Amino acid sequence: MAQGATETAPKKSRAAYFREYRKRKRAERERDEAESMAKAVQEPTWEGPVDLAATIAWIEDTLKVPNGPLAGRPFRVEGWQAEWLHEAFADGVREAGMSVARKNGKSGFIAAVLLAGLLGPMNRRDWRGVVTSMTGFLAAELRDAILSTAKASNLFDRISLYKAPPPGRIIGRRGARLDFLAADKATGHAIGCDLALLDEAGLMQENQRALWNAIFSSVSGRDGRFWAISIQGTGPMFAEMEKRAGSPSLHWRKWSAPLECEIDDEDAWHAANPGLIGGIKSRDYMRDAAERARGASGNEMYFRQYDLNQPVDAERQVIVQVRDYRACIAEDAPDLAGDIVLGIDLGGSVSMTCAAAYSLETKRLKTWGAFGDDPPLSKRAKSDRMGSLYDRMVREGELRLYPGRITPVIPFLEQVFAEIAGKGRVIAIGADRHRKEEARTAFDTANISYVPVKWRGQGASATADGSHDVRAFQRAIFDKRICTPGSTMLESAIASSVLRFDKAGNPAIDKAANNARIDALSASVIALGLAELVKPAPLLQVHVV
Repeated sequence: MAQGATETAPKKSRAAYFREYRKRKRAERERDEAESMAKAVQEPTWEGPVDLAATIAWIEDTLKVPNGPLAGRPFRVEGWQAEWLHEAFADGVREAGMSVARKNGKSGFIAAVLLAGLLGPMNRRDWRGVVTSMTGFLAAELRDAILSTAKASNLFDRISLYKAPPPGRIIGRRGARLDFLAADKATGHAIGCDLALLDEAGLMQENQRALWNAIFSSVSGRDGRFWAISIQGTGPMFAEMEKRAGSPSLHWRKWSAPLECEIDDEDAWHAANPGLIGGIKSRDYMRDAAERARGASGNEMYFRQYDLNQPVDAERQVIVQVRDYRACIAEDAPDLAGDIVLGIDLGGSVSMTCAAAYSLETKRLKTWGAFGDDPPLSKRAKSDRMGSLYDRMVREGELRLYPGRITPVIPFLEQVFAEIAGKGRVIAIGADRHRKEEARTAFDTANISYVPVKWRGQGASATADGSHDVRAFQRAIFDKRICTPGSTMLESAIASSVLRFDKAGNPAIDKAANNARIDALSASVIALGLAELVKPAPLLQVHVV
């Protein structure tokens, strides 16, 4: 190199520049957190149980609503929210579940409670909360609700936000920390927290059970509490939580419209939306959304899931809409008469045994169902998420109870035939061919083996019995070739139905995807499919023993 020349430093690559930038920012975050922790040690430690009266007072005196129709107003803890909070913090309660329709202020309420842990009366040295959801994006939604509430309440300078690793974390007073976690199977392990929250818990499916359990176990080291909030959805873990309602260690509260309600029923709106009273949710919105759902059948299931908080999956396809079935209801519907076909769905210790009779002459469709009385009907209703529907079916004479754990098929069939006798003649029976031997034995013992039996498959294909029978039932409903005074049993089964399809789009009832009791629908579908296939038979003498 010539004398006097200067050496030029090699130019940094873009990747090297960003590596240095990330390293510098990481060092700054670690320094800030260390300073926050150092300040925490100097402050007095909070001791004793959570003072809920002070917490609610702090929320209402300090926080403001960040957005929506009440934006800018002081935050108000509604009565239903305060009641849930008191029960969730009751002695001995480890888990608390809240199921309510969307946009009733549950996210804003939870954000206010979490801010009370970061800054308010719930705060203590090293308090730690954890929030996760189905996805990191949904967890970040609750993070943003906390941030927007803090900004609206002039508290933003008292918290520190760190977005890495995403969705991030918030640091409050005395080292209080709230982590927002990505939803994967490793989430929650090696974390200890005072309060763990699962948001949109009702939408978490079986493949996220490991996540659910990991988050629950995160409260063990600090003897903390586990909360799950959501619409009902179809998630199994949230449903299992509801089934355990009444356990001393669990508080459960659900706001939901009756499964069989009309979508424009304002009482049903209030049953699922406690926020309608305080103006959190708009009645005008509910009115417009119900009108929109009534005008397009594809929107109804979304309205029922999101705004009525019913345990349905908006993405699934039901066999027919409930309102289409209700169009076939007539108070003066004729009774069974003439030639009758009978569809039978055999149950066991868990499922219901059902029969459905359809009169070719009068178009009357009638259903019967049966359970063993062990476990009690109230326990079955809780397990099947049926509310008071089973009790109503008993009062209406559709559902019968027999002694024991397993429904005795033979006395049930004898009672069904005894009720039909004198009104008409059963010319054919349809039953699932996969339980052929069991059904044959029952028919022989009940002395009804003289009636021709059509064995029906339940598959979905162009030639399968299941696809034919589903389409026959749909045609009968749409063409109003069914006449009935109404059936709670069948209507609730229709509302809970799920169809599955083969690659060519041929339908069948999907029993595997359903936790509710749809056995009356299965029997009715077989009966209507059979009605399209049979011809009136010569007179048969019915003998009932």
